[in-house]
Amino acid sequence: MTINSGFDRSQSQFTRIDHKKQLFLDDRMIEEIRNVRRVQHQPVKHPGNPLLKQDKPWEREVYFRTSNYCVQYDDDDQSFKCWYEDLNLQAERDGKGQGECGLLYAQSKDGLHWEKPLLDRILYQGQKTNMLLGDGKQLDAGTHSATVLCDPLDKDPARRFKMVYNGSRAGANVPKKRTQRLGDSFGLCIAFSPNGIDWTPYAGNPIREDWGSDVEVITYDAIAKKYVIYGRADAPWFSPHPNFKHWFPPVRPNDPRGAIYPARLVYHLESDDAIHWTEPVLVFAPDKTDNLDDQHYCLTTWRVDDYHLGLLLVIHNVPDTVTLQLAWSYDGINWNRTQDRPDVIPLGAPGSYDSLMAECPTPPITVGDEQWLFYGGSSIHHDWWCPALPGGEDEAPVGATEDEKTLAGKTHLCLAKIGVDRWVSLSAMAREGYVQTFPVFSTGSKLIVNGRCGKHGFIAAEISDNWNNVWADFTRAKCDVFTGDAVSHVFSWQGRTGVNMIPGIVKVKFYLRDAEIFSFRIADS
Repeated sequence: MTINSGFDRSQSQFTRIDHKKQLFLDDRMIEEIRNVRRVQHQPVKHPGNPLLKQDKPWEREVYFRTSNYCVQYDDDDQSFKCWYEDLNLQAERDGKGQGECGLLYAQSKDGLHWEKPLLDRILYQGQKTNMLLGDGKQLDAGTHSATVLCDPLDKDPARRFKMVYNGSRAGANVPKKRTQRLGDSFGLCIAFSPNGIDWTPYAGNPIREDWGSDVEVITYDAIAKKYVIYGRADAPWFSPHPNFKHWFPPVRPNDPRGAIYPARLVYHLESDDAIHWTEPVLVFAPDKTDNLDDQHYCLTTWRVDDYHLGLLLVIHNVPDTVTLQLAWSYDGINWNRTQDRPDVIPLGAPGSYDSLMAECPTPPITVGDEQWLFYGGSSIHHDWWCPALPGGEDEAPVGATEDEKTLAGKTHLCLAKIGVDRWVSLSAMAREGYVQTFPVFSTGSKLIVNGRCGKHGFIAAEISDNWNNVWADFTRAKCDVFTGDAVSHVFSWQGRTGVNMIPGIVKVKFYLRDAEIFSFRIADS
């Protein structure tokens, strides 16, 4: 694996880190270690899961899946908001045409207890519902796989909420006008709303005609000042021929063009205004470390200073399950995965609410010292729909039961929590170890560490020049040893914290036992 660290050490003798966090996803900052190993950590599932599930008479087949829902926190009214998809596939099951999808809405003050507010946008048997959009007629196209961005930076209040979706319209590409693989594909669309409830489609839709697939996750990169979409572009592997197994193309692992064969690949788009978008760029395709049946479905990203972090959604075709892997990048284009590629959220026990799929099209939301992942948990296989449609009986998922012919009640909104930025640590066990950084420069006044110590553990620090000469006031012996658990612990030496009094370039050396360090920074606060 080739890692683009964003820094060429041959061109400089130090790294200017300013006041930014330095994570330990790779070895960029590590000059030397002893008795320390890298560990990836998993969020803890909330005991009250699932938080949202299908429980209303107007809900047909609620779909908390790949990019079929999202959760945002709205600072204006200090509430969590969730938009989720509801499918109506009866027409397809009857062989009478295309299914329909609706957009529903839920809200919560604490992220744990949710309500489905009764609105008057779409009625059910004369009664109010939480449905915002029904069969696609409201936005002139179906709203499949919609994700929403709460965007307080937009100066136009009518565009405060942005929704991207896979537009579908009967016969939109018949006779063919675009490269899209389906006759009903209208392209990638966007709609705007002042409140997240009342939506207006952009008059110039589709914003990308060459994007006709069912995964699109929109975020805003506040550092780069760009709107970003990751998802599936219009896949070149597809053939409309009736003899082609649409979702089970062959894999050619030794073909240099192998990236064109998997059914699922991740592409990147970016924009200054959410209207005009760059050409799709391929950023994730299965590599030699992936299993032969693995495909990449979706990428949900967020920023931590210079780092792009992501949750890569991987479908494992043979067992027909879906899991998440941690990914990271320095530019948002060239991505890496952590060693061993463990599941971010392990699948649950057989028959449980997340036994077969765990997916997350929503970036983590910071709540105090924690990051909350609102993930979609499913007790149904990915290809649940194969035997449910005409002619699909021979493509049933492994272990599928008769019960899987309906999606109703099988996908749920769930929650898992992890400490802020506590995805990967450098960890020591019973033997004392150390981590010494390369030379760094920062004008910050404090050495701040995200760390956790075990029952008999500790972390100490000393600061030297770039030739390993330890500064007299910042030795290990004078360090006020840390033995606790904090996402922002300020180190001191006999009560002194002012590391900005040291001139020039410095190295930091951490000593630790029965403890782990997740990140450090040299900053004022």
